[in-house]
Amino acid sequence: MTERISASTNRRLAWGMALACLACAGISAQDKKPVYSWDKAHEHVGETAIVEGRIVDSKKLENICFLNFHSDFRKYVSIVIFKEDFGKFPSSPEILYRGKSVRVTGAISTHKDRAQIKVAGPDQIEILPESATEATTQTASPASAAAGNRPVISWEDAADHYGEEVVAEGKIVATHNSGKVVHLNFHTNYRRYLTAVIFQRDWAKFPGKPEEIYANQTVRVRGVVKKYQDAPEIIVNDPGQIEVIEPRLRP
Repeated sequence: MTERISASTNRRLAWGMALACLACAGISAQDKKPVYSWDKAHEHVGETAIVEGRIVDSKKLENICFLNFHSDFRKYVSIVIFKEDFGKFPSSPEILYRGKSVRVTGAISTHKDRAQIKVAGPDQIEILPESATEATTQTASPASAAAGNRPVISWEDAADHYGEEVVAEGKIVATHNSGKVVHLNFHTNYRRYLTAVIFQRDWAKFPGKPEEIYANQTVRVRGVVKKYQDAPEIIVNDPGQIEVIEPRLRP
């Protein structure tokens, strides 16, 4: 009788362990989300997935914050953070994630035919190590660190790269501070050629006046090439986007 009970008990234990393993496998399968590149995410609307890419632009309005993987936000996926969730982040999301490579987890949905992922807290979005180590790699070669894997173009060719994140190289031949914005010009004909633009809100991030620091310097500037009044421009939000590669001679 004892042997029969032991055998029965063993069978029940074996079945229990088997069911537990199946349950764990099912949970694991459910937790394993597909991983997509930012430029493919809009093809997977309706899925809950992990999306990876670099935030090239960001904008904060009164009630919503947008983190964009591409300047053409109407075509490609954007991360959306609503006002009620701003306080959950350690700092303003549009500053915290701008220029960073991130991994975001969430449901890919659409709003007005635009793909988006709603983020309700910082646990949904992870800054990848590449971004964290960019500053340290600059000690070896500042110019190459700024470039990363992005194409390096001549300032003259910037108009051929609208909507792209590039590294533009050239000499700043003229600068102007309007009181609200600093313009760093690669050519005196700024209505045609590339200008690097730094808004007043970001001036304090620089070690001195940008219009003086970069005047007559050969630089590499990283950012998305945008069109403003039919001329190319790159908006510079912090000094990490612009590197002096050929310091001017001092008397």
